[in-house]
Amino acid sequence: MVLNLIKELKKSPSLTLFYIFCFCIPFWRRINIGEFKGEYNSLFLYLTDILFLFVLIVWIFELLKKKEKFYWGYLPVTISFGALICWSLISLIGAFDKTIGIFKILTLFEYFLFYLFLVNKLTLDVVKNIFKIMVGSGLFQVLIASIQFFKNSSIGLFILGEQPIDPSLLGIAKINLDGFKHIRAYGTFPHPNVLAGFLVILLIAILIFFYQSQRKKIKLLAFSLLLVFFFGLLLTFSRSSWLVFLLAFGAISWWEIFVLKKQIKRNLTFVSLFLLIAFLLILLFFPYIKARFYLEPYQLIRIERTEFATNLIKSHPIKGVGIGNFVPGLLKEAKLKNWQYQPVHNSYLLIISEIGFIGFLLFFNLIYWLYRNLKAIRFVPKNNYQRGLALILAAILILFLFDHYFWTIKQTEWCFWLIVGLIAKNEIYPNSKSSF
Repeated sequence: MVLNLIKELKKSPSLTLFYIFCFCIPFWRRINIGEFKGEYNSLFLYLTDILFLFVLIVWIFELLKKKEKFYWGYLPVTISFGALICWSLISLIGAFDKTIGIFKILTLFEYFLFYLFLVNKLTLDVVKNIFKIMVGSGLFQVLIASIQFFKNSSIGLFILGEQPIDPSLLGIAKINLDGFKHIRAYGTFPHPNVLAGFLVILLIAILIFFYQSQRKKIKLLAFSLLLVFFFGLLLTFSRSSWLVFLLAFGAISWWEIFVLKKQIKRNLTFVSLFLLIAFLLILLFFPYIKARFYLEPYQLIRIERTEFATNLIKSHPIKGVGIGNFVPGLLKEAKLKNWQYQPVHNSYLLIISEIGFIGFLLFFNLIYWLYRNLKAIRFVPKNNYQRGLALILAAILILFLFDHYFWTIKQTEWCFWLIVGLIAKNEIYPNSKSSF
């Protein structure tokens, strides 16, 4: 297996760089371009931008030298993606901050190039390698997150993009326990919720991997990974991600055990054991978990941002205020602390407020064609890869209701468009039930 991977990497240097890029997706290493005017009102160049640029250059060289055939991907998705970019450009007419808007469009174009790379380079073996690399990267994040939580501070990995984390710092996500402040786990992400979204994607993929595994050793490995990633998810104290994972776990387990009736006795034992360990972990951290369900002041600010988004939609229903211009608009209209100038915590409201209902329909059209390509509109795909991708995309779309990071934060934006590319290259997945 290792020799085959080495041969594959020698054959395609762009894939070698791409695998490095995949491992580095969680690293929030970046530099500020120009004046810093706030987290969502400034321009940044990320480590992953530079890595992908190298991937792109090498791939273009391969296309020219080896005369590889260029593939536009699944055309309905490709056209929908292109239309979304074009409309986003139109949305900048009369925008609050055209510089931010143009930079956001350039970022969308970067993701479009990323999509084209994926639909040209993906094979079944490449997908398997991406899964293994992302799981490895995720394990590293859980390790970092665990040390941060028990140390109650950052651990000094600033070179990888770790934030300065301390319970006394303003704007740091923390839990209040009778006057004692304890941080939530960040990893190298800008916020615990973002780390949680990343871990939910991996948990669903591992759960599908577990159920389709036949060998006991592989099943035990997958079970162990589930426990480790669940522990990491717990330390983020992200309620929306907990909910989404619970829904995914229940739906996948019900389907595999009671509909497909696969290894019923063994899988029921697994579910029972997992729920028992999860329950013990919840008991261990119950005081922290309980504290997360108290009403906190920042939730009132979220309500105010939701009202602001609603007002923007009412005043600019067709075109929106311009891609990337929610925060510049908030900056002009509201007096808040610097860290409180954030997008509305609902990606759908954010999309509509920035690019209008037409832009939202274009985005929804892209999602429709992704599910249409998976043949998941009217029935559940039987193929493990397709079912996993359909569920991961559904999880992301549910999380869209509670936060904005899959639309605004670099690391999870890469994850979202990676899933788009994996779905668009649907023809590489075998028609029969297959294993990773």
